[in-house]
Parts: sequence; structure tokens; C-alpha cells
Amino acid sequence: MVKAYQRYEAEKNFGVICSPSSNSVYSLDGKYAISPALQDVMVWDLKKGQLYERWSDFDNNSHVTCITRSPSEDSYAIGYSDGSIRLFDFENPSPSCIFNGHKGAITALTFDPTGTVLCSGSRDTDLVLWDIIAETGLYRLKGHKDQITGIIFVNDQQNAVSPEKSDSVVDVGSTMDSYTSQSTETKDAFTAGEKGFLITSSKDTLVKVWDLEYRHCVQTIVSHKSEVWSIAISPDHKTLITGSSESNLKVFKLNLQDSPDPSVPLPSSGTSLSENSYNNSATYSENLLENLVKKGNKEILVELGFISKQSKERVTMLQFHPAGILLGCQTNDRMVEFFTISTPEEIKKKSARKIKRIREKKSSEPSTIDDPSVFELSTQDLLNLEYLPRQVLRLVAKSRSFMFNPTESSLLIVNRQKNTKIMFALVNNSLSVASLPIISSLKTSDSDSKKLLEPQWIHSIERLGHRSEPRCISLSSDNELIATACSSNILVWNSITKACIRTLECSQPLTVVFLPGDQHLAVGTKSGTIELFDLAAAGPPIATYEAHEGGVYCIAVTPDKSGIVSGGGDKESKFWDFEMISAALANNDDTNTPSLQVGKTLSLVHTRTLKLPDVVLSVVVSPNLKFVAYSLLDTTIKVFFYDSLKFSLSLYGHKLPALSIDISSDSTLLVSGSADKNVKIWGLDFGDCHKSIYAHKDAITSVKFVWDTHYFFSAGKDGAVTMWDADKFVKIQSLADGGFSGGDIWGLAVAKYGNFIAAVSQDRSIRIWNKTEEPLFLEEERENELEKFHEQSMVADANKNISGFEESEVAPDSNVLVHSTRGDQENEENDDAVAQVSGVKVTLENMKAGEKIIEAIKVVELELQKRDAYDEALAKSQTNSMYPRPTIPPPNVLLKAMNISVAEVRRPVDAAS
Repeated sequence: MVKAYQRYEAEKNFGVICSPSSNSVYSLDGKYAISPALQDVMVWDLKKGQLYERWSDFDNNSHVTCITRSPSEDSYAIGYSDGSIRLFDFENPSPSCIFNGHKGAITALTFDPTGTVLCSGSRDTDLVLWDIIAETGLYRLKGHKDQITGIIFVNDQQNAVSPEKSDSVVDVGSTMDSYTSQSTETKDAFTAGEKGFLITSSKDTLVKVWDLEYRHCVQTIVSHKSEVWSIAISPDHKTLITGSSESNLKVFKLNLQDSPDPSVPLPSSGTSLSENSYNNSATYSENLLENLVKKGNKEILVELGFISKQSKERVTMLQFHPAGILLGCQTNDRMVEFFTISTPEEIKKKSARKIKRIREKKSSEPSTIDDPSVFELSTQDLLNLEYLPRQVLRLVAKSRSFMFNPTESSLLIVNRQKNTKIMFALVNNSLSVASLPIISSLKTSDSDSKKLLEPQWIHSIERLGHRSEPRCISLSSDNELIATACSSNILVWNSITKACIRTLECSQPLTVVFLPGDQHLAVGTKSGTIELFDLAAAGPPIATYEAHEGGVYCIAVTPDKSGIVSGGGDKESKFWDFEMISAALANNDDTNTPSLQVGKTLSLVHTRTLKLPDVVLSVVVSPNLKFVAYSLLDTTIKVFFYDSLKFSLSLYGHKLPALSIDISSDSTLLVSGSADKNVKIWGLDFGDCHKSIYAHKDAITSVKFVWDTHYFFSAGKDGAVTMWDADKFVKIQSLADGGFSGGDIWGLAVAKYGNFIAAVSQDRSIRIWNKTEEPLFLEEERENELEKFHEQSMVADANKNISGFEESEVAPDSNVLVHSTRGDQENEENDDAVAQVSGVKVTLENMKAGEKIIEAIKVVELELQKRDAYDEALAKSQTNSMYPRPTIPPPNVLLKAMNISVAEVRRPVDAAS
């Protein structure tokens, strides 16, 4: 009889507040933060500090790389590492639309002012414009040679929003309504993506301006000497700021006053350059070329000067305040610098004051009195007066992104609340909101005014995640609590609700275990101490013991629950017994400060020490208390008798040290996972190696047996979690086949009877797999894995076969706009052109959908053939009595299940013919 196993299924990961792979944004009303969480998107209530919603797609395994919000409604575009884009509505956790048009990760996303067109930039250097209403791609722009870093839509200046002209109070929750309403005069949903300009930046050091009407690059800025990492445009669409790896920010003026020749006929709404009608119109092509030449000679961006910043690191993000009063500059360190933007009146007053000082200084020089140019300020001087350094925030960690509150789009709102709110997404897995006071005048010598500039941190979401990579994990005896340890603290989680119930401060923990009763934790630290924590007190450690001279790398609780065994970097293993002592006697070895607890408290008593030949990496005690096994740095595994500590066995065969070992519940098997990527199964009776399995593609970090079975789990740095049968030496199931959220797995914990397993990863997440009642058969599982492998290979081969794309260009010997297909000629000069969106990327969903369509067509064709044969036989029987009357053919099972009649099948076919 074929053996059946039980399948494990993954739950949603937790422990991640905001992953550093993408930026975070405000919601439209400024009450929620939308942040990336590996493959999902989290919606956090900033005031309550709680998770409001989780957006996810069951079929997605790629990480979020970019998030942007639509200006017209509360909808969001999410870019992923596989090049896909998903659209989410705020109240709907499932995607409303999926776009696939890039081969690389999405690095930039921007909606146009109407919210009907989305422009995406990727690592594949392409720009794609998408029609949100029609849910299709419009066209592709090619010209950059490296990753796209910034995208900005630009309309005519007369229709842009100017904060100085805005006198009405904008209601909270309608941030960009004024912007959208003023832009609809020249841009609506029917002409979206057809007018205006697009400004893009890239790591190729170039900033390009694209004419959306003619879909061509009309200007390229080549003044940057290094990669351009971010661009920002002022709310009035008059100024563009670029940030690169240079020490200054470049300032450009937008020159959009000249309009195209009105005599040139424009294409109708929704018309594409790829349509044959353009090829047949020589007149239109001539006018088009003439306007392209005119616009190519016009400078849309005019460089004015630069803004000096304090940090010498490269710029990672630039953003203007919605009301145009501040400019934020984020650099690749812990600094975020803010500049105050002066109004035209303030600039006029300051320039007049400066000219007056120049006149007074130059009045003593007769040769300069008659020269009027001496008393004029340069463009750079005016920039220095307009952008004044305000303050520099030094955060606790690097900032991944920051964003001003979108509800502060009016100066009246900002002046009324006298502060501005800024949300920071930090790389240490936390979100914070700061309130910066708005001070109209500030004297640099006034210390009191400087204190007023200090931000107030009003909201913070950090308790629900790890500040650094969690290195170890432990389960309580009742499987209700999970303890994880990172570099600075211990977090205790409820395994059912996934809520963090305790946060314990601890410096550099290396291992953590629950002690009997599940009320205490024993933590081994890098400094060589063992610290005991009381979960009920939720305070500092109740006792600290100097256990080892090196780090405490492993702690194991004895099966009889009488004590623990520790192993450290000093090549020793120490045995400790539990003892309940008076709380007044339990003190800290470092401070000798008596505990304030009343009654008895748990303590450790050192009983025995075992000298070992090398550093102890892992220790385990057999359930029958017969053996204690150690994994050493010299690649061997030493087994000793527990009672006498006499040497029993030496297990050797690994080429690199075994990072984790475990013993089965019947004390007959020992499994070891090594850095050499192999799992070895040993017998404890003679010390023979039953089997050596190449289990992972990278170092194995943890192995755990399931109680009362010979099944065990292994986890490694390749991101895979695998279940094995130690009797048959076969793989049962791959729980996370290299796709564990994208990081090394550092720890694994298994519930006593295998009801679930939990793992912690380099990406700071905790993931749980639950055992289900669904049976699992090995042959069937291998077939599914093989089929999945073939499907992935088919998709990869199909994408490799896409060798060229269509783009519009002008033939050298003709004035007619024609099509040409070319391959990946990245170094051609005429590379700033438009191309089609379709046919660039093949996905598994597309292939499956195509197969379903072909299958449906075959079913319909077979049904029609049967119906035609029946009609022919029926006609013959009616005209000739010699032919018997045919029986009506039974309908297809699929059509019958879908309640589709033959007449309904025939009707569209006849109409098409």
C-alpha cells in the first residue's frame, strides 16, 4: 500500500512592518500608511498603531519594489520584482487589475494628474504607459541605458497648481482634487497619455524629456556626472530638482510657454503611431517631422544652478511639500535634510537687502559706481535666497522613504495647524511620523528658536516587528507562544493571533529557549552570559550568569526538565540545574542589585563542566537521557553518555561544521545539517551513517525532528524549508522551495507533534506552516514538482525567444512614417523612440489562458461537427425513407455543466462568418 503523508500549507507571514525593498506612502486622507511587506502590502492605522488591512495576491511570489497612489482616487499601483504591476483599491484587499510589460523589477511608478494613465519604469530601462480605464498598455518608450529612477508627468504651466494662488481651504481627504480639476481643461480621460510631457531620470546619468503627443524624446540633460537617483517637481510645475551622487542638487526651470503649431493636424483621440493610417499620410508625416525638429531644438529644462546639501552621500529621495513650502532631501545615510522655500515676496525683500549691502560695500570704489552689473544678483544668488537650509534630521536608522502628509496641500491648512507631518519608513522595519513646526522667521543665533525646530514624534509603529534579522526561534511547550531574538531584543508572539505580547531588551542574543512552565526564557548572548527573563514581569533579566568566555551558541533543556545544557565559544559545555530561591538572593552579577520581586524566583546552579576539543555550535540531549551530542567547529559530532559524560561516539563525514543537530523521540536516530549543504542521518547504536542527502543549495542552518516520528524538517540559507522521511530517505514536501520571502532562514521550530512549524528569516519575517488533513503521496508530489519545473522552463524559454520589438521610425529615403523591427541594439543613436507594449513578456498565467482558449475552441468545433453531422443525417432521413432517423447527439459535458446550448454555440460562430 502506498504510504500517505499529511500536507503542510503556509500562513501569511508576520513580523514585518515595512520591508526596505520599496517606499511607503500615505493614504489619501493621511490617516493610514501603505507599506511593503515582502510579497504583500500592509495598511497601517497610524493613530492606533495597528494593522488595518493586508493586500495580497495568492498567485504572487515576488517582492514589492514600488508603491504610488492615484491623485484622483484612493487607488494604488504596486510594482513587483518580477516586472508586474497590480492595482489595488483601498477597501479591496485583492488586485483589481494586473499589468505585465517589463522584464525587470519595477523601480518607478507615477500616475498622470487625471489618474487614468500610469507610467512605469523598470530595471530593464524601458518606460511603459498604461491605460487604467481600458486596462491595457498604450506604448513603450525606449532611450535610457540603465535603471529608471524617477518619472514625472508635466502639463502646461498655466494649468498647474500654484500654492501662492490657492486661497480656498481644501478639505481633508481631497488632497489632489484641485490639482485634478484644474488639469482637466487640457487633459481628460479620453486624451490621457496623448498630451503634455514626461520627465524621466535614470542611473545612466541622463534626464530625458518626452513629448507624449509625438511619443519622442525632445531633450536630454547630460550635465550630471553620476547616477541620477531622484527627481522632484514643484507643485506649480515651474522648478525641477534632481539628486545624484554629487554633493549638490541641480535646479532646472521648466520652459513650457511655447505651444506647437496649431496648423499641424493632430491625431485623433486614442490613435496610436502604429496605425496604418499614418503611413498613408505623407502630409501628416512631414508636419510631424517639422514639429519634432522644432521641439527638439527647444529646451524644456533650463539649468539654473545648484543647492548645496550637508551630506556627502548620494541622494535617495527628493520631495516637495504639497503646499510648496519645504523641500526634503533624503540621502544614503541617516540624514534627511529640509530646505525652506521662500515666497517671491520674501526673495524680493532679501535680494533688495543684499543689493543694498553690496552698494554700501562698493560705494568706496569709484570705478564700480557707474557699472550697473555690479549691483545685480546672479541666478545662483537668487537660488540661495529661495532655498534656505532649515534643519537636518538624524534618524535612528537609514530612511527608505519619507512623505509629506497629502492633506496639507493648502497654505491655510498648514498655517492653521502650525506644523507639517512627515512619515518616515526606516530600513530597520519601522514606521514613524514626525511633526515639524512651521516658523516663518528664524534667527540662526537664537537657541530657543532652534529648539522649536526639533520634531515631535507623534506616531510610531515598531513594536510589531524586528529591528534587525532574527537569529533564533523557540516554541513553548504548549505551542501557544513563539520567542524570537534579534540583535537588541527578544520578542514573544502569540502563535494564534500573531500578536506581539512581550518585548524584552537584551544585547546580542544568540540562542533562546523556553524553560519548563513557559513562564521564563533563557537567553545565551554573544558576551558569554546566560540571562533569565520572567515573561510576567516583562522587565530586565531577573538573573545573569557568566557562563562562557566566548559566546553562548546553544542551550538545550534536559528532557526531565531539571536543568539546561549550554555550549559556547570557550570549548566547554556546562550543565545547570534549576533551583527556586528567595527573590532577595537573586541578583544581577554585573550590578549586584537585589531583585525587587517578593517570594521565590527561578535561578540556575552550575553543576558540571565538560571540556571539548573545539567550539560548540549545537547541543542536544536524547529524550531517554542516555546521550548528549555536540556539534563542533572541527566538523565532527561528539556523543557522550549523559550521566557519566564518558565519550561514546564520534560522528565524522561532514566537510564543513554541522550548524544544527537533533535526536529523534525514540533516541535511535541523530540528524545533522551542515554548512556543506548536506543532511546526514546517523544511528546512535553504532554511530553509522544511514544516509547522506544533498538537501539544500546553501548552508543548512537548522534541522528538527517531529515528535514520535522519524520525519524531520531542514532549513537553509537558500530560503528553502523541506520535510524528509528519515526511514525511507526521501523528500516529502518542499514547503518553501527557495522562495521563503527572499532571505536566509536562520531558525526553525517544530510543534511537538508537528501540528505546525515556524521559521525566522533574514528578511525579518516569521512564517508558519500548518499541518492539514489533505493527504500527500510522494509520486504525485514529484510529478507536481516536475510539472512546475517544466512550466517555469517554458516561460523562461518563451521570454528568451522574444528577440525584437516594433518601433516607429522614419526611413532615410522617405518622408513617410514606417515600421521597423530591430533587436537589442542598445547602443544605437536613434534609440529614443516608441515601441509596442504587447509581446514583450510571457507569463505562466498568459500561457494557461491561451491553452484554455484553445481547449474551448476545440470543444466548440467538435460540438459543431457533431451538430452538422446530425443535421445532414436528419436531412437525408427526411428525403429518403431508406435512411433511419438519427438520434440527437448528447451535448458536451462541459457545455452542459455551464448551461450552454448548441444554439448559443452556433450563434456567435455564424455571426463571425
